[in-house]
Amino acid sequence: MTYRKKVVIALLAIGICILVGTIFWWKDTSPEAYRAAIETIATSDDVDDVHAAYDLLQSGGLPAIEVLVTYLKDTRVPPHNYLMPAVTFEPDMSDYCFWLIQDILEDLQTKEEQWFSPLTKANIQQWLAERSGKTLAELRVEACAGAIDNIQSLQQTDRNNFADESGFDAADYQASLDLHLSKFRNRLAQLEEDSR
Repeated sequence: MTYRKKVVIALLAIGICILVGTIFWWKDTSPEAYRAAIETIATSDDVDDVHAAYDLLQSGGLPAIEVLVTYLKDTRVPPHNYLMPAVTFEPDMSDYCFWLIQDILEDLQTKEEQWFSPLTKANIQQWLAERSGKTLAELRVEACAGAIDNIQSLQQTDRNNFADESGFDAADYQASLDLHLSKFRNRLAQLEEDSR
């Protein structure tokens, strides 16, 4: 093999290594990276940076939650609402951090499902402290089981009064609760299976 072919092959090999390294580069999952991601959400005008920061935090599991919890009193309002859920108020960073924790733990599919969540911004720190040492899978199972408990508790309330206040009749209200209960039970079964 000629010297020229060896150089070309070596350069191709280096190029392939750089390409593969770039594609499979490990993202930084240190607490500092999570803090930087929160700062990006709080201060950035760049939609792509904000979404990348959100994705990093959302995929960060328990280490990300540990950092997010420390921002639950952060009253800064991000310059843009790139992550704005359907709410009737202007959310601050404490809201975004709580919602990220909820996303990591619960993976709620609809706005309605949040009504049944056992997690609130007021109780999340205590809820997590009471479950210290549990795995992310165990926390997800407990959060889902808590939602089931909340739905079952609602089923025991005076359905007619609630239905009259909300504009639904009792049968519609019960059917809605039954549907959500079924969804959460299916989700719980899947979470339990996945955690084995």
